[in-house]
Amino acid sequence: MEYITGGDLFSLIEEKRRFDLVSTRFYAAELICGLQFLHRNGVIHRDLKLDNVMLCGDGHIKIVDFGICKDNMLGDKRANSFSGSEHYIAPEIYQKREYSFAVDWWSFGVLLFEMLTGQSPFCGADYDELYESVCWDTPPYPGWVKKSSKDLLVKEGHNDCSSFDKELLNEAPKLSQGDSSSIGPMDQSAFADFSFINPKWCSAQ
Repeated sequence: MEYITGGDLFSLIEEKRRFDLVSTRFYAAELICGLQFLHRNGVIHRDLKLDNVMLCGDGHIKIVDFGICKDNMLGDKRANSFSGSEHYIAPEIYQKREYSFAVDWWSFGVLLFEMLTGQSPFCGADYDELYESVCWDTPPYPGWVKKSSKDLLVKEGHNDCSSFDKELLNEAPKLSQGDSSSIGPMDQSAFADFSFINPKWCSAQ
C-alpha cells in the first residue's frame, strides 16, 4: 500500500478553516482530472468527500477509498443502490432513482463549496431534514464570500451569458453572405473542413 504523507483535505481544512480561491482552483482542477479518468474507465466513485482526497508530499492529490465504487459502468449502464456519505449524496440517490456519473459531479460541487466556505452547503438535524435540504434547498452563501469565489460555484456552464451585453443578446440574428474576394486570399489551413459561408444563408436564398 502506498504511503501518502500529506494527510487529507479534511484535516487540512480543519487547520485552515477554508481555502483561498487559488488553492481551491488547484485542488478542483486535479479532482476534475481524477474524476474524468475514473469515468472514462467506467467507474463511479460514489464517496467523493474531503476525507477521501489525500495529499502527496509534493502537494498533489490522490482520490482514495474505492470501497463502494461502482465499476463496469460503460455505455448507458445505470446504478440504483443507495451509497455514499450523507452530506455528499446526490438527490437522485436519496430519491432512489437510477443514476450514473453525475452523482460524482454533485459530490464534487459539495466539496468545492466546503473548500471555499469551510462549511457544508446542506444541513439537517436528522436524515429527513438533510434529505429535504439536499433535494430542495439553495445553498446559503456567507456574506463574506468574495464574488470571484461565488462565481466559481454558481456558473451555469456553456450557456452562461452573464458576461455578455444584454442589448447584443436581444438583437435578432442576421445572416450575411461571406465576401469570398476578401477571405479567399487568406491562409485557410487553420480552417480546414470549415466553410466561411453560413449554410443557413444559402438555404434562405
